[in-house]
Amino acid sequence: MALISNILLCACSPSSSTSNTPVSSASSASPSSNGYAIKPVASTNALSPDSFLKKDIAYADARKALLAQGWMPEKDTDCKANMGADGAAKCDAIPELSIYSDQGVLVVHFRHGLQRLTVRSYGMLSDWEVPGENSRLRVTDWQISNAATKGNPATP
Repeated sequence: MALISNILLCACSPSSSTSNTPVSSASSASPSSNGYAIKPVASTNALSPDSFLKKDIAYADARKALLAQGWMPEKDTDCKANMGADGAAKCDAIPELSIYSDQGVLVVHFRHGLQRLTVRSYGMLSDWEVPGENSRLRVTDWQISNAATKGNPATP
């Protein structure tokens, strides 16, 4: 029995196993008590907007969550034409902006790798940076497509 215990102890020892190589401390992970860094494992849903976007969330909160998950604003080269002279300055202020209609429909685009996310919101464009319950600009729906296909399925 003592022989089995010694074998198990040796198998668990960091110096005797080549599969337990230390992880570089250059990552943001902190070392554990055994001297090895614990590397966080990314969830397969980490980039899926369905895991953190909710219908009726304030646009500012949705935008913050998207940016935190690595989604990048996608500039629409037609934004200024879509917005007209009165709203063209908003295209520079809100890089993901595609269009904002007179009826209060906002369409924006984000990218992550080969994925393109189109988000529709409804309300007051002036509230694009207002988080929480006080925001009058709320997400209504979103759609993920292949970024290689530039078509805009969400144009109002």
